[in-house]
Amino acid sequence: MTPTNIRDVNRDEREMLVNSRDIQVAPEHCTAEDCTGDCGKPVCKLCQVCRAAHVSDTFKDAFLEHVNRGNFRRVIPEPLEIVPSSIDAAEDEKLSDNNKLMVMWFRGKCRLDPAWCL
Repeated sequence: MTPTNIRDVNRDEREMLVNSRDIQVAPEHCTAEDCTGDCGKPVCKLCQVCRAAHVSDTFKDAFLEHVNRGNFRRVIPEPLEIVPSSIDAAEDEKLSDNNKLMVMWFRGKCRLDPAWCL
């Protein structure tokens, strides 16, 4: 059985299931000067150089949930009907910073692969 929580497996198993390349989004920001020298912008927190370890684990958990979802659909954050033109989540004022980051991550995954939009 495939684990659904990245914290339940050792480091080697973790890298076999989900590696850092699987959770990368927003390459246009992460490789630009926006985020290579300064991690202050919210979108930069999606980049590996700026991302906290616990955030990486959360993204890896979400990746595993998506891969193992079967016939189920994501409820939160809401599925997207079209590929977003931007990953910004600033308009979602009711969300906490962590939830905004997760929304931006899902939007970024959707922009890279439309299968992530649902």
